[in-house]
Amino acid sequence: MGYNGGRKCRFALFGRPVMVRSRSFLVSVSAVLLALVLAAGAAFAQAYGRDGAQGADAVDFVYVDEAALDAGGRQAVAVALSDAAPRAVSASAAFVRVEDGARFSYDAAACGGAGLLFEFAAHEPGTYALETVEYACADGSVRTIDFSSDAGRPCSFSVGGPEVLGRAASDESVSVYTLSAEGGLESASSFGAAEMPVLSSDAAGESEGFAASLLSRMPSSKQGRIVIALDPGHGGSDPGAVANGLKESELNWKIAQYCKAELEKYAGVEVFMTRGRDETLNSLTERVDRAVAAGARVFVSIHINSASSSAHGAEVWYPNASSWKYEQTHLEGGELARDILDELVALGLTDRGSKIRDWAGSSYENGSTADYYGVIRHARRVGIPAVIVEHAFITNEQDAAMLADDATLEHMGRADARGIAESYGLRTEGSWVSKDGSHRYLIDGEPVTDRWLYTNGSWYRMDARGYALEGWQIVDGSWYYFDPSTGAMYSAAWLEQNGAIYRLSYSGAMNVGWFTADGARYVADGSGALLSGWQCENGTWHYYEPYAATGWRFLGGSWYWFDKLGAMATGFVSVGGDRYYLDASGAMRTGWILDDSGAWHYADASGRNILSGWALIDGAWYWFDDGKARTGWLDLNGTWYHFDRDSCAMDSGWYLIDGLWFYSDESGAMRTGWLYLGETWFWFDSSGVMAIDWRWIDGAWYWFDGSGAMASGVFFDSAGRPWLADQSGRLLDGMPGWRMQGDDWFYLNADGSLQTGWLFAGGAWYYLAHDGVMQTGWIEAGGDRYYLAASGAMATGWVLVDGEPCCFDESGRFVANAIDSLEAVMGAPCASKQVLVDDMARAYERAGATYPASALGRGGAPTLREFCSILYDQAVAEGVRPEVLFCQAMKETGWLRFGGDVKVDQFNFGGLGATGGGVPGERFADVAQGLLAQAQHLKAYGSDAPLNRPCVDGRFSYVKRGTAPYVEWLGIPDNPYGGGWAAADNYGYDLAAMMGECFA
Repeated sequence: MGYNGGRKCRFALFGRPVMVRSRSFLVSVSAVLLALVLAAGAAFAQAYGRDGAQGADAVDFVYVDEAALDAGGRQAVAVALSDAAPRAVSASAAFVRVEDGARFSYDAAACGGAGLLFEFAAHEPGTYALETVEYACADGSVRTIDFSSDAGRPCSFSVGGPEVLGRAASDESVSVYTLSAEGGLESASSFGAAEMPVLSSDAAGESEGFAASLLSRMPSSKQGRIVIALDPGHGGSDPGAVANGLKESELNWKIAQYCKAELEKYAGVEVFMTRGRDETLNSLTERVDRAVAAGARVFVSIHINSASSSAHGAEVWYPNASSWKYEQTHLEGGELARDILDELVALGLTDRGSKIRDWAGSSYENGSTADYYGVIRHARRVGIPAVIVEHAFITNEQDAAMLADDATLEHMGRADARGIAESYGLRTEGSWVSKDGSHRYLIDGEPVTDRWLYTNGSWYRMDARGYALEGWQIVDGSWYYFDPSTGAMYSAAWLEQNGAIYRLSYSGAMNVGWFTADGARYVADGSGALLSGWQCENGTWHYYEPYAATGWRFLGGSWYWFDKLGAMATGFVSVGGDRYYLDASGAMRTGWILDDSGAWHYADASGRNILSGWALIDGAWYWFDDGKARTGWLDLNGTWYHFDRDSCAMDSGWYLIDGLWFYSDESGAMRTGWLYLGETWFWFDSSGVMAIDWRWIDGAWYWFDGSGAMASGVFFDSAGRPWLADQSGRLLDGMPGWRMQGDDWFYLNADGSLQTGWLFAGGAWYYLAHDGVMQTGWIEAGGDRYYLAASGAMATGWVLVDGEPCCFDESGRFVANAIDSLEAVMGAPCASKQVLVDDMARAYERAGATYPASALGRGGAPTLREFCSILYDQAVAEGVRPEVLFCQAMKETGWLRFGGDVKVDQFNFGGLGATGGGVPGERFADVAQGLLAQAQHLKAYGSDAPLNRPCVDGRFSYVKRGTAPYVEWLGIPDNPYGGGWAAADNYGYDLAAMMGECFA
């Protein structure tokens, strides 16, 4: 705390202590003290007395976070209202750009009643001044505070411009001002930034509302530190769980404060609290957002559990095992959870385990299952681990008794801190203590003694009492020099004292005798002072040149160049019209040289650089412009060449640039147009890019695959569709339809692509393979077998395949064992003669026909039953099934009605010889002969066996024997051998169906 004239200055703000934080330090303000912080050379906070602003209300102070910032940077402006001012519920601030008078208005990011916070991005360069603040009060009134008349526009800041950056660059010291009793600013004292007093955890605990909101929006800029976000669960209007006279939000706050105090004992740790003591936050997301804005490395949410009265103990929730940001959240969070839980269990709490919980139905951006708990889920999305620490159960009497004791809460908070420290390898840091110009370094209150110490980038030597050595000191037989003010050891440095020059080596030890430094040879006497000029040693004169002579010198196996003043040259130098390169040590380089711009140069064995034109180096060609090896494209007299961006060598053959292929011949000339290479054609456009995919060339389409090879014959495009090109690569197109190439048939679609799969054309189905080739013979498709004739047409019904009859349904699918379901023409009767005769008679009567007794009586069958009896006998005589003969006779004669070319008196019941066109067909002597002839004709189709009776069938010899052993095959369209009794569709199947009806 700063003092002014020995009097501690205090000023009340919000009626309780607050904390104001800038980018590099913290200033504590208690009950009646307001510290307004100004950066050296640029005021960035201005205090106002109660009459400092014009309007009905005055302000206590205005805080501007950044005096100068880059365009697009974030600005924060805080306004503290006076005690007399009504409390604000909403507010807006207007700023004016001084250069052109443009006005910008921003709504308050936070209203704490007496405190207002405005945050915004400043995009346009210029100087901005606060003009007015307008705020609404709880009673509905609106107040305006006018700052426009303030002399000098003190509440202003600048955006962009080098003069702004220069003015804001210094941050080495700060000045603290306080408000005097008369309302004016008084200087309290000045401190270095590292010396500014830091707000204690107790004082920070009292900050709330506006102050906490302000803190959460000001990210830390300290490098090399870890920011740990502590999130006291619930708060404000949300008490959390309430039981046994305890309120969870208050317990969470206390544990968090104890944890914070313990963590701040560790080196490089900054603790960020996500809320103030009684602050109400709108969402869980806001807690995480605040932590991220503060630069938090990890998020620890502190809670007390609640459940049944029997539940007790501690548990820690951490990110689930989803693949989204797995390592930095699940693995790191799991280790942190276990480390914290181990510390809590060590206090005697029951171990309920470290746990994860999935949110079913919700997922992260990569589709993996999201975490259930909001703070864990939101933290994971921004890539930091979050854990929820449930310390004990407020609903359990024993746990509640512990929670009611602040000492237990302190143990819990410190246990959390130890777990965090263990997980992140935190260690307590030391500190310098200075007294009477001497310096000691303390770790845990104890000085470092009698050893070397490395801290903050410098080496120190601590003596036996713990004091840092200063000036010239001898350590382990060598002389060292330590800064008299700080004790830091000099190394790799020149030191001039009392007219003598000394050299401190990289180890810090003083050089004596000959040594090399900065690329040159020097000699120092026993005291370490450099020798120069004539010196007499042991009666012999020597001349020492501690600084190298001018021109070329060959030293230590390398050439060096020194200018007229003796300064060693580095980089490119011109000597005698030639260019040379000297590296950082001054040694002349040969071979390839990479300059600071990333360009390559080449020096021959003498060190001379190649300056321009072609050069053949180690078998490769290069081109140089002003000494730099060319990379990329080069146009020489209309011919393009390309030089590799890494090796600078001229490319020949194939080379890839930004995902595109090019080809240059042996001379390096880039090719365009057609190229025949390795029995493959390629094509390159006018820019040299190798063609892939479709190309329209000289009035025709060509296809080039991913390797650039031109396609011919059948090929597939990038979508996997087949096409057909002739041997020159030209795509076959034109009218759709069948095309033959070589021995294969293809079908071209309207767009020129090849048909694949099933095709219905010309009344038949065809199948074309994935490459468009029409298939024949057996195929499998969709799990079924099909047969395609030599023409490619799909088979249906009964077909003779390789001499064997095969059955295919209407869709062409092969029907296995179909022959087992067919009705045989030959065979024994299905019943006795009497039964079958009765069945035949009943079937005839059901047909409603009138038996032609007179006509058939003349043929020996005056009655229906006699007709059926004769039919049975004639069928059995030749081994034909009577059922088949009966149904066929009825089908052919229309149940003995006749009526066609065949007349009843012909006794021709099978239409034998009746070929149509009025031809009546065969005539038989009687009913028995006619039925026998029909039975013999059926036997001709159904069997290879000889006739049992003399042949009365005049057409028996015309039949190819045994080609229709089944009733269904009697129809020619359904016969696999191509023959049959009748040409009608389904003739045999209708006959079989009729048998089923008559003899069921």
